[in-house]
Amino acid sequence: NFRECSSHPDLMKIICDSFKELFSDIQIDGVVGIATGAISHSTLLAYGMDLPSGYIRPDAKPKEYGLKRLIEGIDPFDKNIALIEDLVSTGGSVFGGAEILKKAGAKEIYIGAIFSYEMKKMKEELVNNGFNLQSIVKIKDLMPHLKLSLSSNDYASLERWVLNPEEWN
Repeated sequence: NFRECSSHPDLMKIICDSFKELFSDIQIDGVVGIATGAISHSTLLAYGMDLPSGYIRPDAKPKEYGLKRLIEGIDPFDKNIALIEDLVSTGGSVFGGAEILKKAGAKEIYIGAIFSYEMKKMKEELVNNGFNLQSIVKIKDLMPHLKLSLSSNDYASLERWVLNPEEWN
């Protein structure tokens, strides 16, 4: 559970440094996390890069009170934004977050995740809409380690899922 990472400063440092490396060749003007799982990671990254930060509400609905914002903290208008998520499976939250930033006038949106299942349909949808996802760890990176800890049947089932998760049963 990536939400528990914040109770491990050494792990948070690794995640922050890994995100910095992912975005090292890109001009970033601010960092936005997807609430709630990625807020601590995006805030730490923004702090580590000396950048402003903010977050996006996951349900894509403004608050019913106050300023009724979808984006809190940073104003993304005319900025290159790193959009951070902890875990990406179908891509719904990152796609929704990227669309919100786009409508708010973000110049460029770079999506980063701690972990991604790299689902083909999700990647195609992001690319077709002009977005790209970079992940610190992908499911395929874990496969050699999982092979050591799973039964051969469970590992074979996981391999089938990784190859085609949308049609796996």
